[in-house]
Amino acid sequence: MAAFAHLRAALKPEARLVLAAFRAAAENRWTTGAAAAVRDLIPLPPPSGPEEPGQFAFADPARVERILRDAGFGEVALAPEDVPMRLGADAAEAADFAMTLGQVSRALQGAPEEVREAVRHRLLAFYQAMEGPGGVVMPAAAIWLVTARG
Repeated sequence: MAAFAHLRAALKPEARLVLAAFRAAAENRWTTGAAAAVRDLIPLPPPSGPEEPGQFAFADPARVERILRDAGFGEVALAPEDVPMRLGADAAEAADFAMTLGQVSRALQGAPEEVREAVRHRLLAFYQAMEGPGGVVMPAAAIWLVTARG
């Protein structure tokens, strides 16, 4: 909340805040699908709690509204938005992306090369099913478009 209070203090009166935040992990298969595809190969870190920092920390609209109101913002509104998420030009690029960012990459830290290769092979198969003319595009990145007034 302190970060948003600092933002509020830096804004002119009546300034508008606009931000995008991920909705729940279950609504974002572009990030959870890769982890699900390899969960039998590597131990995955436990998901963050609803009040903990993390990729889905603003999934709960009531929490977002509480944080912004406590920081001095008014007219808080959240609108759901689903946008296609392009993960790479092909399955190989998408697999590399998954291995360098997010839950899978954290689980792979310190893993032996044979485990890394098995994970990459599984990710390739997962993303090949998603390849199309525009590359690997997952159905949606589910976000909140958040607006508020200072």
